[in-house]
Amino acid sequence: MSQITIREVAEHAGVSEATVSRVLNNKKWVKEETREKVLHTIAELRYQPDGMAQKLGSGRGEKGIIGVLIANSSNSLYDDHTFFEIVRGVGDIVEERDKSLLLHCLKKEHPQKIPKSMTKSMVDGLIIGGTSITKSYARLLMSQGIPVVVIGNQPWATHRILVDNYAGSKKAVDHLLDIGHDKIGCISGSVEIYSYHDKVEGYKSALKERGIQIDPNLIVEEPGEGRQGGYAGMKQLMELSHPPTAIFCTDFEMTMGGWLYLSEAGIQIPSQLSLVSYCSGDLGQLAEIPLTTIRIGERNIGHAAARLLLDVLDERISGSMDISISTELMLGMSTQQLDIRKEAVK
Repeated sequence: MSQITIREVAEHAGVSEATVSRVLNNKKWVKEETREKVLHTIAELRYQPDGMAQKLGSGRGEKGIIGVLIANSSNSLYDDHTFFEIVRGVGDIVEERDKSLLLHCLKKEHPQKIPKSMTKSMVDGLIIGGTSITKSYARLLMSQGIPVVVIGNQPWATHRILVDNYAGSKKAVDHLLDIGHDKIGCISGSVEIYSYHDKVEGYKSALKERGIQIDPNLIVEEPGEGRQGGYAGMKQLMELSHPPTAIFCTDFEMTMGGWLYLSEAGIQIPSQLSLVSYCSGDLGQLAEIPLTTIRIGERNIGHAAARLLLDVLDERISGSMDISISTELMLGMSTQQLDIRKEAVK
């Protein structure tokens, strides 16, 4: 007598193999009526689940592995605070759900092919993020027929984790305006990238609302990658004949590079320059004071992305879905009232 298979159990119970797997793994999102039907069929057919059958993933997944594909500008993910924390957040939820995480970092160049580790045969679904993820590449990934959750404001994506970068940047500049600054510089990546575009628009909107004319000389766009770009951008702004009294950095890696320039140039924070960074992190030995930052909770982004993907895999979500992540202004010691600053440098 041949051994009963999970497929035969599913056919007799009138459910999918994935549903049988959920019952075997005691998943809570199976209707009680369905659970009873499956358990009755298992008993009737005297089905004995083997190890592989019990490892079948819920929903569309069958491997219990979630892929995370990050395209970051740094040579190492560990050098990019934002994505490192996002991946840690994904890992929290994946471990909680008793699944595994498979991580792949793309090179700086725009990718042309899918890494073997990120194919349908290896992972149940993908979480992708980074500035190198183009529309055509994302379509290539999704053409595999596995669910994809995108971190970022990509209009072509079905499932997205969105950070309100516009509102976050506006909070940063509003704070600087509130403490007396009206000559505010901005260091940004390329506005062709959605996240940077929204941040620069938030910067401009805050100034316009106060009746302050936008000075293009105070906006440094795409000065370079990461810390090198931040260093170059800060140098460019501070070497103007009339430099800004405050600067908003739209990226933490750029903030690190900018702070290094200020340290080398002997420019004191905040007595000679107020500084706000988008996203928080550890400046290490560069700074002895805490930054004023726009915090997005990078780890929370990872949590949200993992939960959304797992819900899609478990067929709890059928249509498109966006999850919004709000921002918060965290006051540190890198910003100071302008009139106080003036008194300090007399």
